[in-house]
Amino acid sequence: CWGQNNYGQLGDGTSSNRNSPVVVNVGGTVIQSCMGFYFTCVRLTGGNVEGTVKCFGRNNNHQMADGTTSTRYVPQTVNVGCQAALLTCAGYSISVYCTDGRIRSWAYNSHGELGDGSSSQRNTPVNTNY
Repeated sequence: CWGQNNYGQLGDGTSSNRNSPVVVNVGGTVIQSCMGFYFTCVRLTGGNVEGTVKCFGRNNNHQMADGTTSTRYVPQTVNVGCQAALLTCAGYSISVYCTDGRIRSWAYNSHGELGDGSSSQRNTPVNTNY
């Protein structure tokens, strides 16, 4: 990762901006990544990490889904409650499409972005109504 890093969104353990790529240890092989406002999430593939989601960076709207709003400077495993097949980030919200067909979403939700019928911010993943 490289670029602006004021909230640890590069995942290298610092808040230093980077003008060239730095290696980020996510604990597996990244098959997909997405970025929101000052945070990054990745989906891993292979072996015992297949479908695992890890996020890092700003956590002001519970983007890390860990019940806190503490900034994370290194990748944190997110308990999405399923094996993720697809991952999306939009602004301050994150959603995964699960291998079992569910969609689980979390974080910012003031305009119903999570699709759970509410406008309440979610600090852990919830099922999307569809």
